[in-house]
Amino acid sequence: MVAAFDNRHEFDADIEKRAARLRACKERGEDVDPAEHLSGLMQEPGYRRMQRNAHLLRRAMEHGVVPACIEDLDLPSSVGFIRAERLP
Repeated sequence: MVAAFDNRHEFDADIEKRAARLRACKERGEDVDPAEHLSGLMQEPGYRRMQRNAHLLRRAMEHGVVPACIEDLDLPSSVGFIRAERLP
């Protein structure tokens, strides 16, 4: 199941509710897959747009070019870009 939340409190509350249901099923002896688990992650606003920008940058560099708009690209916190230029 996939769900989206507006804040960390909503996310934590939903995880706790689902975890309680899973524990109750196990305690009642219901047939629960032992591999079943709960997980989630928080993504910063604009995550998909920033991922597209990072992909554009990577593909451009693979082709030996740098986009002219590189300074305007909003990149994820996991991506860094350093430009080295030779002085004349």
